Amino acid sequence: MAIHANRTRSTRRRRTPIYGFKSGKWASFDLTWFGGGRTTFNGVDKQDLQQNWRLGATLAVPVNRKNSVKFYASSGVSDRTGNSYDLIGIVWQYRWGGGL
Repeated sequence: MAIHANRTRSTRRRRTPIYGFKSGKWASFDLTWFGGGRTTFNGVDKQDLQQNWRLGATLAVPVNRKNSVKFYASSGVSDRTGNSYDLIGIVWQYRWGGGL
C-alpha cells in the first residue's frame, strides 16, 4: 500500500493481485509475447522475424510475515523460432526492511 500526500489531502492506493485469498495466498495468470530479431544477408531482409507466445501461472503461499513460497509454471503456446519449452519452478522469498 502506498500513501501519497499533498497540501490539501492524502490518498491511499492499494494494489491487488489478480486473485487474492483471505489466507494471504495469491494467484496470477499471464500471457507473454516476445518479438524481434530480424536478420539481413547482403542487405536483403531474410523475413525471419522471431516471435514467441507463452502462457503461465504463479501461486504464492505465505509461510510467515517475512517468508513465502512461490510456485510458477509456463508453457510455449506458439513459436516461430523452434524453441518452445515448458518451465516449472519454486522460489523461496525472504523480505526485509521497513514497512513489514
